[in-house]
Amino acid sequence: MKHSHRNLTLLLGCIILTVGCGQSDTAARESRLICFTINSPELLPKVAEIATHIASTSVVPGDRLVIIDSWRRKLLDSTVREPELLEPISDVRRLYKREVDEAISKIDDTPRDSDRLSPEQFGQGHLLLHVQREFSTISISDKVIVMVSTGFDSFPTVDKEDLAIYGVPEVIEDLTHRNLIPDLQGFRIYRTGPGASDINLSRIFDKFWGSLFQHAKAQDSRLVGWESVTSEIMECIESN
Repeated sequence: MKHSHRNLTLLLGCIILTVGCGQSDTAARESRLICFTINSPELLPKVAEIATHIASTSVVPGDRLVIIDSWRRKLLDSTVREPELLEPISDVRRLYKREVDEAISKIDDTPRDSDRLSPEQFGQGHLLLHVQREFSTISISDKVIVMVSTGFDSFPTVDKEDLAIYGVPEVIEDLTHRNLIPDLQGFRIYRTGPGASDINLSRIFDKFWGSLFQHAKAQDSRLVGWESVTSEIMECIESN
């Protein structure tokens, strides 16, 4: 009887140790929001590639992956479920990647007539305002925005001619006066897209976005090259 009691104690100890080991990966950090904002349907395949890579390699239970297009539609909004008892995180990630793959494969990125005529298609600047309203008060503390754009995209009233003529400070002051600077406290923001590494095109745009993110009180912001965007975005996300 004593031996049986001792064996039962050892067995329970092994189970507790196994559960602890299985959950250690999930407890390594708090849950995270990763929100992609895209300004063109042609960017969706690359964003889908990054999202599925994240889904299969680095998510933990409670993480939330979101993709929002320029009509402020959620093309994807998915949260990683809690694992069952003794279920390894690798299996949770494998199943989550499949869910994300399936959700992305069903996306219809063709705007409806109402979307096509909507005044809400105002570029990445207004998408940031939308993300602020949607996610600033959620319980997730680590919030990441990945802005993916073709060319320069900000607000409909801001273009490179404005920046060249009036200068970044005056443009930022005008946006502030019109309450178009989002409150991004607690957000990390990474900007990328085709042409993001073109120094001649991006220099003044970098200055504009850098100033806007500073006024928005973002926790971190930087430009990410498009050529190796998946690996660079992963490094940025995991740098927190």
